Amino acid sequence: MATDISLTSASRNSLLSLQGTVDLIGRTQGRLSSGLKVAKIEDDAVNFFKAKALNNKADDRLSYKDNIEQGISVIKGTLDAIEAATDLYNLALGLAQEALNANATNAATLQTKARDTLAKADQLFRDAEINGVNLGYFNSAAGQTTLTFDLSENNTFTANGQNLTTVGVGATTGSINFGSLTVQTTIASIEAAISTLETAASTYATDVALLGVNSDFSTGLANTLQEAAGKLTLADLNEEGANLLALQTRQQLGIQSLGFAADSERSILGLF
Repeated sequence: MATDISLTSASRNSLLSLQGTVDLIGRTQGRLSSGLKVAKIEDDAVNFFKAKALNNKADDRLSYKDNIEQGISVIKGTLDAIEAATDLYNLALGLAQEALNANATNAATLQTKARDTLAKADQLFRDAEINGVNLGYFNSAAGQTTLTFDLSENNTFTANGQNLTTVGVGATTGSINFGSLTVQTTIASIEAAISTLETAASTYATDVALLGVNSDFSTGLANTLQEAAGKLTLADLNEEGANLLALQTRQQLGIQSLGFAADSERSILGLF
């Protein structure tokens, strides 16, 4: 009949110490491989959940940042259209000023060119749509567009659309007339349209600057939150590396100690 093997007190203590060292080596190796001192609830429940809450908040900030960046893209698309349209209006203005000293035939040719130029301005705003949003183009079917999104919880931002087509700025192709009695009026309407576009550009540029500040803030806050979470969970790899070397040394000493205990027992048995 088999019987349990009884260990001496010295052997048992050496074995238990060696098992504890092996467990610590496993934990240290896990920290070195994962970079975490708190990887699961069992490691430290309090810090685990604190870090989880901080990381969740950081994820929320990054989500808001994504919304902000999309909003910036939409507004920048409108600004690009305004810049290009302003160039076209300035071209039309130059044609109108040229018509002041042109004969009737040449004035008519210049008028056609100016109308074609402004028609292209409307197309610019049609093409400036991003993600289904177009802040500068208005038609009776679509109506005015607004862009609303979250900057953070309970904090929203709205960019209001404007009618920046030739109809909206008061210089339709049909109103472009280079007749001797109307060319000055046309010039005034084109100049007014350019002024309207410049005002709109200033408004949207301010919006972009504001959103840029919020985007940078979201990035910075998310990084800070992640850093705070890391302080609760990340392992000091230098410290853990030193621990591993110390534990491996302890393990070797434990094995030697266990061997010494066994040798001592064999010596006692040799007396019988």
